Amino acid sequence: MNKFDDLRNKSYLEIIGIYLKEFKPIFLEKNEDRPLDVLVVSFIVNSSNRNMTLTFLPNVESLLKYSQLLQFFSPLPGLKYLGADKEINKLIVFINSQLPIGNFSYNNNGEVFWKYSHLIPTEKLSAEKQFSDLFLCSFQIINMFGEELRMAISGEKNVSEVMKAFG
Repeated sequence: MNKFDDLRNKSYLEIIGIYLKEFKPIFLEKNEDRPLDVLVVSFIVNSSNRNMTLTFLPNVESLLKYSQLLQFFSPLPGLKYLGADKEINKLIVFINSQLPIGNFSYNNNGEVFWKYSHLIPTEKLSAEKQFSDLFLCSFQIINMFGEELRMAISGEKNVSEVMKAFG
């Protein structure tokens, strides 16, 4: 039996397989640099020939009681953007405010991407349990980043200080 046999949500991977030209699952075990086991699947979507990576965190019981995390990540090829243009930054914020799910962003290497994270129930759950995990996850994100962001915006800390605290 391999690590994939232990995953509780094989059906998600099977469904994803229908849409893929290439299916390259890689299981990355928890280590000192990675606090959780991670399943990474990179593929090309048939209809658009666009690369996408799914990151699946199968064992997040320490963070969430009833759910697992699945993240969709798709870089926009051929673009490099390092955030210097205020008008482009306004456009990214505007587009993100219009999206029902996910967001566009860019990283320190200038890679522009779309990202969406989804909570997957580990079993058939009541709406109350699903909401509980969604609320907990949202609260943890706000708790982890909100105060530091507020301090950077207000000038109490400079941006590089805040980024070092998270890096």
